[in-house]
Parts: sequence; C-alpha cells; structure tokens
Amino acid sequence: KEQNSESMKQKGNEEFSQGNFDCAIMLYTNIEFCPANHLLYGNRALCLILTQQYKGALADGKRAIDLKPNWPKGHYHFCKALLSLGEGFATMQHVWIAQKQKEGIVEVFLVENGH
Repeated sequence: KEQNSESMKQKGNEEFSQGNFDCAIMLYTNIEFCPANHLLYGNRALCLILTQQYKGALADGKRAIDLKPNWPKGHYHFCKALLSLGEGFATMQHVWIAQKQKEGIVEVFLVENGH
C-alpha cells in the first residue's frame, strides 16, 4: 500500500508540475492506499486551492496538520484555504497558535505569500 501511495504521489506531482491540477487531485485522492501520509493531503490541499475548491482544501489542510502537527506547509495550506474563504481572523488565530507550537510557521506563510 505504501509503495502504491508513493507512486500515486509521484504521478500527482508530475501532473501538478505540468499545471494539470484536476488530474493531480484525482491521483492524490488515492489516499486510501496510505491514509496516514500527510504529504498526499497537503499536495491535494494545494491543488484544491489552485482550483478554488477552498472547502476541500481546508479539510485536507486540517487532516495534514492532524497527521503531522509540526509540518509548516500543512499549516500554510490550511491558512491559505481559511483566508480564501474570507476567514481572516480565524487565519490569524491559527497562525498565532501554530507559531507557538512550532517556530517557523509564520516565516513559511510570509515566504509563500511573497513577503
């Protein structure tokens, strides 16, 4: 299962790099092969953000940080989805809490947003 999960992730990454976000989402959706792989949820969250499917991205970002709480990109995807849904205050609350748990979260958020 884990090998198949890695294969799906690699294929999804290839589609993502070519800008085929919908195809990448389908490949990352094979999470059932390895439901504890935070990278699959994080990658799919990013694709969902890029295709403006923010509620799905929010759920995947949350699942990614539930699986790996100290992963900055998981927090970034979660916050990006929150912000895209118009939840600025909730975004700042999450960034503040996450920063207290793991230094570097704010820096990732700023770098990813071009600051």
